[in-house]
Amino acid sequence: MLASRVKYDENDRQVIREKLQTCINPLNTASHLVNIVTGHICTDEVNVHNAIDLGKSQMKEYEASWPAAQEESSYNEREQEKQQQQLLLSSLTLD
Repeated sequence: MLASRVKYDENDRQVIREKLQTCINPLNTASHLVNIVTGHICTDEVNVHNAIDLGKSQMKEYEASWPAAQEESSYNEREQEKQQQQLLLSSLTLD
């Protein structure tokens, strides 16, 4: 190998080594929790062990905030559609 090639390869390895030393290890969860998409490090307030329970409670809160009128109007619309379909079916004659 040429001496210049060896020199450039060594320089490239050094640049890569320095870059890797500035990066965090996302698999080392002992010291931090990392979002693998954004690279953001989570604070100590984040608790992934309760994620499912928190999600379920938020879903219940959201569903409870729905106005009852919406549910009733959509139910009434479905009932009207059913009645119209039944009326159309009853008016049909089979030959």
